[in-house]
Amino acid sequence: MAPPMQKPYQYVRLPHCVLCGQKFNANSFFCLVLLLSTCKDPVVTQAISFQGNEVIYLEELSIRVYNHPRRRAVFTPAMHILCKAAVINLPSRRTLSDFILATTPVVWTELPQEIYKTYPLSSNSIVALFEDFRLKEHDGILCGLLRRCTKLPAELSAMIWDFLDPGAIRCLLALNASNSIRSYLPRSAGCATISLHGKLVVYFTNIINGTYVCGIRQGCVLYGQMGSCSTSILVPSYCTACVFGFGTYGLQKLKFLTGTEASSENMNELESSKLFRVILCREAGPVYIDIAWDVWKISMTSTHDKSTFGHDFLWLSPIPYGQLRWLSPKLFYDWPRHFHFATQSQRYMRYISLRNQLLCGLTAFCSDEGLVGLGIHHHSTNSREQLMVSWYGKQHGCPIHIQFDCSETVLSIHVYWHQNDSLYNRYLAITTSRDRHHFLGPSFSPSVIRMKRIYGPGDGEILGLYYDMSPGLPSFTSLGTICQPLKNPLESTLQDSIPQMRPHNPVVNQLQNSVFLQFSSQASFRNIRTIKACYVSSRCTGLLLDYNDDTIRILGRWYESTQVQPDIEEISLQNDDILRFYLTDSDNRLSLIRIKSVSRTAPPERDIMFVDIVYGDEIVWVFSDVSDIIFCDRD
Repeated sequence: MAPPMQKPYQYVRLPHCVLCGQKFNANSFFCLVLLLSTCKDPVVTQAISFQGNEVIYLEELSIRVYNHPRRRAVFTPAMHILCKAAVINLPSRRTLSDFILATTPVVWTELPQEIYKTYPLSSNSIVALFEDFRLKEHDGILCGLLRRCTKLPAELSAMIWDFLDPGAIRCLLALNASNSIRSYLPRSAGCATISLHGKLVVYFTNIINGTYVCGIRQGCVLYGQMGSCSTSILVPSYCTACVFGFGTYGLQKLKFLTGTEASSENMNELESSKLFRVILCREAGPVYIDIAWDVWKISMTSTHDKSTFGHDFLWLSPIPYGQLRWLSPKLFYDWPRHFHFATQSQRYMRYISLRNQLLCGLTAFCSDEGLVGLGIHHHSTNSREQLMVSWYGKQHGCPIHIQFDCSETVLSIHVYWHQNDSLYNRYLAITTSRDRHHFLGPSFSPSVIRMKRIYGPGDGEILGLYYDMSPGLPSFTSLGTICQPLKNPLESTLQDSIPQMRPHNPVVNQLQNSVFLQFSSQASFRNIRTIKACYVSSRCTGLLLDYNDDTIRILGRWYESTQVQPDIEEISLQNDDILRFYLTDSDNRLSLIRIKSVSRTAPPERDIMFVDIVYGDEIVWVFSDVSDIIFCDRD
């Protein structure tokens, strides 16, 4: 009598590759990593694919594998065939294990919780990946090509990897390639701390489409590698700053600045680089820097004194070299970085010029990601009649615009946020010399607002704003200002003031939107010279009021000078006319469709929704990206 057949074990494949974190598609070929009671070591299956089916039966192991969760089935990790082929030559299992643990939670979001529970299993099961170094027939031509790519320099391999879908697997391939190429070169990577003084010999090499610094010789000691060409640099004894220019792959240029050069904006020889690190020189003693190099070039430099504020900043061009000596932690809001950033302290900073004598307006774009874009409206340095705008970040969401009056200057800048915001979205609040308070962000109840000042009149003349634009940050997070200190702190006669948001109006809640997407604007309807309306598609989004005293106020969303192409229409206004706002109702949300002026004696209109604002009233326009509410404030 034949023995009874054993019931197959049931498994559910995790939907994401345990190595690269990418989701499997319906036709993906993958290997399962299994812990079987019948086997002492983990088992890596042959290449399998669902090919549109819901279940795979592996007869030799007596198991069934399902594509979707199933009762009493055990979740098991899987990996792409390509991922398996890429990792078999890594130098150690521990390297791969650490890479998985460090990368997957950071790079990939919205992963199922089960994938995190498989780390102990995946760490142990990696042993099986190193048992067979032969490529199977089903690995395909691409895997064979990638194996040959391991003999290429990492920079050249990167050009090939651009044809692959983005993923952490590129990092695995890069590590594989760089370790392979190093074994063939009589060179080694390293790091050192050096003092910059006297005569230096700088060596250069060509990589892909650029020239990079591959070594620095000081006396008889060479840090890095010798290159195809070199140049001698004499470090001036009165050096005020060292500027290092970086390209895609590493250090390209270095320059030592004197006091005159540091304050000059004519730094054309450095502008070809993408990123800069500026290390300030102290009067006493040489500057100590840490450098690191690989087999090709110097990859990174940094100040040896890690206690210096801004030591981890890389600046995007253009930057005010001479102004960086005034960087201050007191004038910097340090956004609470997520713990995933803890291992990557490097920050990429962009500078925004904010000279008061040229500034005439600001536009902030706000979305559900927070403050995502900022426009600086300023007069041309050649002619005050010529207006220009510089954009930073993304033009996405609702634009909040403020216009400065003639001779009006910025008095203080605060970063503000909602005390219960779990996403850490941050916005800007500004007070001016005319005692006006502006909030470049949502309208919150004053009781839930928290703030940090990053500029006040006692800090001197404001020169610019800078913000963190490191990869992975969807909005403005960490922000700071650079100010030229007062020669005499007592010479400032202006008093610092904290921006005060108007008392919360319950009408705002009728927008039926998230509290982080509710905005408010207010302006007086009197002493008007001209009025212009902004139209985008079928909606009227904003209103510009030009007053007889040459001041300008903006209501709603004003899209002029943005990427959006609005229609701007001037509204003909006679004395004592009524300003009529026409609205439409869709899904219980009101949206403004048109504005026009009508005579006080005009007959009432029927079968249409509108709000009339009488001359002399205060107009309040609360809005979101999908709805508008208009009313007058006679208080």
